[in-house]
Amino acid sequence: MNRRGNVIRKMALTAVMLVLNLIFNRLFMFLSITPFNKIGIADVFTIFTSVYVGPFYGMVVGGFGDMLGALLLPTGAINWLITAAKFVSGALPGLLYLIFKRIQNKKLFKYISYGFMTSICVVLTVLINVFPETNLGGTNVSFVLWERIVFPILTFLLCFLLFFFLHFFEKKFHFESNYDLWFIVIIYELMFPLIINTIIKASYFQVSFIPIFVVQLLLFVVDIVLIVVVLNLLKRVKILSRS
Repeated sequence: MNRRGNVIRKMALTAVMLVLNLIFNRLFMFLSITPFNKIGIADVFTIFTSVYVGPFYGMVVGGFGDMLGALLLPTGAINWLITAAKFVSGALPGLLYLIFKRIQNKKLFKYISYGFMTSICVVLTVLINVFPETNLGGTNVSFVLWERIVFPILTFLLCFLLFFFLHFFEKKFHFESNYDLWFIVIIYELMFPLIINTIIKASYFQVSFIPIFVVQLLLFVVDIVLIVVVLNLLKRVKILSRS
């Protein structure tokens, strides 16, 4: 494929990912826990574009997806700090992928990811018991005893199911699950939805950082499971479309 055709293909794929990002970011959020914390897979389209098309195109999908969503389907005042973070975060997965693909031992990412996800579950168990009740901008968020027991167990279970899915995906389809990509997803979700977005929201809405962080940490595990599963399926479709 010549250079012009390659650019056109990248632009077309970016446009599709941008539309999907917009749709899933505004219309198909799976669950709203609080006004500040939601579950969804919109980030998967940003990560996929940034890794397989390029960091610049990831910026387009992440940044413009958020900006167009705020303008066309507003849910409140536009927070330009979050939009700016979306532009920057859109480039991160692609840049990390360019660095990590030089590392030969891919299993290193596998064991690091196992350890990190297990650590997140442990941290969540501690925090959810230390901060069982709080108020987020008028919304009461409380975890009763059974929730403080069940939620950490569910996060461990989700992690186990993710590990099983990746192993099954490799054995069933003879297809490498890209543990470096999984590690990129962890870094992306840790830096932006979990830390930077939480700081911005806490400052913007004048609420405490810790309560938003605790709830977002719970969603962190769910988001990573959803995103890694969808990314692997998207990659599978991408390979089949070329065969």
